[in-house]
Amino acid sequence: MWTSEPAECGVRVEGGNLSNRDLIGGFVRLHVLHHASSGPIFGIGIIERLALHGYVLSPGTLYPILHGLERDGFLRSRGEVVGKKRRRVYEITAEGQKTLMLSKVRLWELFKEVFDAELSPDTAGHVEQALRRLRYEAPHGLDKDYSSNHRSLPPSPCR
Repeated sequence: MWTSEPAECGVRVEGGNLSNRDLIGGFVRLHVLHHASSGPIFGIGIIERLALHGYVLSPGTLYPILHGLERDGFLRSRGEVVGKKRRRVYEITAEGQKTLMLSKVRLWELFKEVFDAELSPDTAGHVEQALRRLRYEAPHGLDKDYSSNHRSLPPSPCR
């Protein structure tokens, strides 16, 4: 939802301002889906993997994120015994794959807008072609409303 007068160019959403924690949580969710798309993940393993990307997460932060992604149908879990320890392993679902692909498209569009001056037309063109192939090869389409009705974002009032 776009507002014509965002409060001092802060990100506004229904119910108040979007916090830095919300933004970082979105990045963490994308990372989790991305890593789960490569194979099964588990809590401590993904905490260590995300630490390589600069995220410092405790189990008390990550597990509610994993449970939420599972509740929303993007991940499924199963118990597994490794040695004498039992752990929960998460795998991406078809819906999670679809959401990840759509998120990649939207992330690329955001990246292009944010880094417009730094991107060469050649680089942008190659990525655009790859994303178009992903969009058309995706099972059941990515997001029919988004891909068929997509229009450029309105100009930022903060420029």
